[in-house]
Amino acid sequence: PGNGAFEPRTYVEATQTAGKIEIKGDPQRRNVVPGQAVTLVLPNLLPEGGGSPVRWNEAGRNYRFTYKKDSLVSTIWLENAEALAQKLKLVKQYNLRGLALEGLFDPRNDQRVNTVLAAFQQDVAPAATELAILWQAPSGKFDAQKSSMDRPWTNWTAPGENVDVPITALLSNLAGTPVADSGGSLTVIVGKGGKPAPTPTPSPTPTSPSTGPTPPPTYSGGVDYGFCVNMFNDGAKALNLTRAAGFRWVKVQARWEELESSKGNINWDNLDVLISQPAAAGLRVLLSVVTAPRWARPAGSDLTKPGPPANPSDYGDFVAAVASRYRGKIGAMEIWNEQNLSDEWGGAAPNASAYVNLLATAYSRIKAVDPGIVVLSGGLTPTGVGPPIAVDDVTYMDQLYAAGMKPYMDAVAVHANMTNNPPDDWIGRKTMPATWYKSDNYKTHGSFYYLRFTEIRNVMVKHGDAGKKIWFTEFGWASSANPYPDYAYAAEISEEDQANFLVRAFAIAKEKGYIGPMLVWNLNYGPGAEPNDRWGKKAYGVLREDWTPRPAYSKLAAMPK
Repeated sequence: PGNGAFEPRTYVEATQTAGKIEIKGDPQRRNVVPGQAVTLVLPNLLPEGGGSPVRWNEAGRNYRFTYKKDSLVSTIWLENAEALAQKLKLVKQYNLRGLALEGLFDPRNDQRVNTVLAAFQQDVAPAATELAILWQAPSGKFDAQKSSMDRPWTNWTAPGENVDVPITALLSNLAGTPVADSGGSLTVIVGKGGKPAPTPTPSPTPTSPSTGPTPPPTYSGGVDYGFCVNMFNDGAKALNLTRAAGFRWVKVQARWEELESSKGNINWDNLDVLISQPAAAGLRVLLSVVTAPRWARPAGSDLTKPGPPANPSDYGDFVAAVASRYRGKIGAMEIWNEQNLSDEWGGAAPNASAYVNLLATAYSRIKAVDPGIVVLSGGLTPTGVGPPIAVDDVTYMDQLYAAGMKPYMDAVAVHANMTNNPPDDWIGRKTMPATWYKSDNYKTHGSFYYLRFTEIRNVMVKHGDAGKKIWFTEFGWASSANPYPDYAYAAEISEEDQANFLVRAFAIAKEKGYIGPMLVWNLNYGPGAEPNDRWGKKAYGVLREDWTPRPAYSKLAAMPK
């Protein structure tokens, strides 16, 4: 850190330092007027500021750069996938018997390392190439979306309307593929007090033509195991049961309206229960943040239904405050919930563009304070119905990509409700004996099936996003001898079916190769639920009302992981 000492840093911390963004001529400035052009620079890579470009260091077989802070000049060595690949060559060259890697599965380190290790066994290694800088923003226009290391700046013209625009800068190879999951970020406030900027610097000529949105960060982990947990219903017992089952993730939901009664007045006590307690138990936390408080809703909102804020910055402020307070304790954050459903979007028509603005703001603010958090798009609901109730989840996913979602999430979240269909079934295909099926209900639309996620995957591939994972942030089968009428299909699923189908679902996911963590709905919402089970909490649960395990819990616990 500039004083002769050595200090370990995570890969994302290092790339965030390299990608720090400022508006040229005014490092503290955030405001511009609509349509204004400004020059964006990476000050830590500028020689005149005491920095240097990120270059390959052959002697150390890694990338390195220097930067200046508080009169101290520091050097950062980047140990990423390319650096590891070059070091692995020495293993073969000198016929070493083994090697030890520290922090291999730390999500704050380069998530491409697993791929390099697999390629090493096949005697294939990625080359160490020169790097470039990729610029991303959901609106406005870059003169050059990719700039060279020798010229770490670009010109950007703000959009014509009042909006907050999160801008990010990622390290990439010369082909335009990011070599880091995160980078620097700056949210520019357009039309709210902007002032003239210095004359923009001529942009560097792109090294290759831009072919569309820059590839976003990816999450490369595989299938993992979790429960949706109610931390306010004997949370300590729920955490113990999660660990006893061999599960490592818990999903908890933070209802923003209940946690920030007025701007900046945050109830940290409840958030401590939701986040600190699971983290202290050694579990990974997936935090879903939903439902804007009344003070943040648009004028004229239907306040009987949960909905988004009038200003995405208010949501961004909240999630940034949470990410900062609980830095290192949150594994992932899911931005909103089932936003393709009118009742989750304030009763209004679901709006993909408005959601992407919310997501982009949240992504930028979260990554600025804790780059290690995996940011998920809000899980869509597979409703099987259309407007005005909902937008079909596959259709809505396509709309999200068309609206520019790709750079602003690390993985895609899905919800799955399989009604009365086994996990291997599909439209026109039944995989159980004919006598098993009690009715022909829920057989005509893909949203009623577990394999619906393959159609979501097709949309991701269509938009060039095959490198990202799908996370099941809620999924399960309901089983009940006397279900609430809205969940009548639960009477067709026995408890043994529920157990077997959940285990099979995990096996199918492993076969696909593009699924991340899977959170079973639910662990402990059933105990204490409404007597008539109005919301299906008992039917979907893996515990009985007295907390004893249903077959589903027992078989999930015994399942190989």
